[in-house]
Amino acid sequence: QGGGACATAVAAAQRLRHRGRMIANVGTDETGRQIIDSLKQEGVDVSCVRCTEGMSPSSQIMVNPRTGSRTKFVQNNVLDPVEWDRACIDMIRTSDVIHLDGTRYDNAMAAAEKAKKYHIPVSLDGCHMEADKSLSRKLAAQADILIMNRRYPTMVSEKENLEEALAYFAENSKIVITTLGRDGCIAYIDGRMEHFDAYEVDADILMHPRVWEASGHVESFADPLTDCRECKTRHRADNLINDFSDSSIGD
Repeated sequence: QGGGACATAVAAAQRLRHRGRMIANVGTDETGRQIIDSLKQEGVDVSCVRCTEGMSPSSQIMVNPRTGSRTKFVQNNVLDPVEWDRACIDMIRTSDVIHLDGTRYDNAMAAAEKAKKYHIPVSLDGCHMEADKSLSRKLAAQADILIMNRRYPTMVSEKENLEEALAYFAENSKIVITTLGRDGCIAYIDGRMEHFDAYEVDADILMHPRVWEASGHVESFADPLTDCRECKTRHRADNLINDFSDSSIGD
């Protein structure tokens, strides 16, 4: 879902038959129009998504096919800040929960403060970090639900280890979780850390068809498969080549 982590979350909520609404500014470019159109198709209320002069911020992701790790290159959001008119405030006031991603600090902090005024729970996707870590700590302190990536806890809290970092955030947040990719996640519950395993899912059955079209898989990509006659299993040819090239000659 275009529009960042919050847009993805609100579209997911809408698919789960919850009421999904979004407050944001997008650019007057094609990307901005696509974001609004795709959210509308999901049934999300976009009455508080406004087009402002400029280019919509975007991100590029580089994936390492061998390890599955990814590196995200983020373009800074230089659009005008959200104008908090009555419609936007009413949208927060009548929500069950608000979800923030923090990529635009001024917007996120303003939304969090308004939610607190009306006793609306705040969820924060702890991923984006300000150069001034005290600002990130201030925003995180507003969150009732804080879900962070692997690097965020220690870097933002400036604590020496993960347990100290999670305990620090738990002083203000009711739910504190850090994700670990394929290693699952760690949650800080009742004063101690608990690990939860990750479970792989087949993305083919979850991915929106337009994602496969945009990535080129539909028209141009092909993943040759090979069957092993001995073990009766099927493998992607490129994975076998990578495994062979990683092995030492003579082993």
